[in-house]
Amino acid sequence: YYPIPYCENNVSIIDTPGLNDDEAMTRVTLGVLPKVDAAIFVVMANAPFSRFEGDFLNNLLSHALGGIFFVVTAIDRIRKAEERQKILNLIHERIETAVTRRAEEQFGKDSEEYRLYLRRFGQPRVFGLSGYDALEARVGNDLELLEASGFKAFEGALSRFLTEERGAVALRALAERVVSLGEKLLRTLELQRGAAQLRVQDFDRAAAEMEAGLEALRRQGELVLGEIDAAAGRAAARAHPY
Repeated sequence: YYPIPYCENNVSIIDTPGLNDDEAMTRVTLGVLPKVDAAIFVVMANAPFSRFEGDFLNNLLSHALGGIFFVVTAIDRIRKAEERQKILNLIHERIETAVTRRAEEQFGKDSEEYRLYLRRFGQPRVFGLSGYDALEARVGNDLELLEASGFKAFEGALSRFLTEERGAVALRALAERVVSLGEKLLRTLELQRGAAQLRVQDFDRAAAEMEAGLEALRRQGELVLGEIDAAAGRAAARAHPY
């Protein structure tokens, strides 16, 4: 009941259980996925993208493909700035690999559905942030620390998605499904037309073979009749003297 600005636009926030904490809790989390428009995927900076998180991402891609935010939390535990960037780059690469692999397995590489899937996902939205620094900044009204925490950038991106992009993502997903259905129908019609052409070709080939067979029989019949006439002539010639 706290007046959060995010929820003013008909938005409900669901804080799901963690993955692999408990089998029943994991089922609860997976059961929520079909109902969401967007997801905030939180990973720890010092243990990025475990196998369970990779498996969960595969489930997530089936439901919230156009609105996944990847938050690498506790980034302040990594002291060196270059190490932080390396971790963010690594997670970015792993996400892209997971998305591409799923698209290949589901649609086949270089298919139109494959390209639509990757285009709909776009570039991974990866944010490294320190929740602790963000909280300290909010409590102390320290705008510089809030900026350094990474939370402001994430908050702005999430706000834009909820107020501007969410409807467009839903419409784009619907449009892409319509386009995909249309392409499937066209392919089906093309296959049916090809099958019909094959049937016509099969009929023409069978008719040609039958015509050739009849022509061979006719020629053979003429040869046989000629042999009969010749044999009759020879018999008549032999019988004539008698």
